[in-house]
Amino acid sequence: MASREIDRATILALVTELVDGAANRQALPASGYLLEPASVPAADRAVWDLPGEQFELALSRAQFRPPFEWLAEITVRSAAAEEGPEHFLITETDVVAAQRRELTPLNPAEIASLYQRLGPLRQRV
Repeated sequence: MASREIDRATILALVTELVDGAANRQALPASGYLLEPASVPAADRAVWDLPGEQFELALSRAQFRPPFEWLAEITVRSAAAEEGPEHFLITETDVVAAQRRELTPLNPAEIASLYQRLGPLRQRV
């Protein structure tokens, strides 16, 4: 797929496919996000360990939007990363890098690169 074809909806569809199909999918209770009712799942999460990287993907549940502003969250922990994990959020309108409480929209090439990084996870679903 060419980079110009990868947009917010395409990467959201991939994250949804991965989390929905993951054998290790976990429901995360609202209490983990300081939300009520505490026992109700607020998001679903799955984790993949690849050589040198760990990918954690989460999908917020519709009833918690708002207060959640994100539909999906992507966290990448890399052995080579010097500044800690990379966080990305997929919102209703954008894909953003979320570093140090700053949200920076990704350009189409960066979205395509992130999509490519997630691609190998399909083989593990």
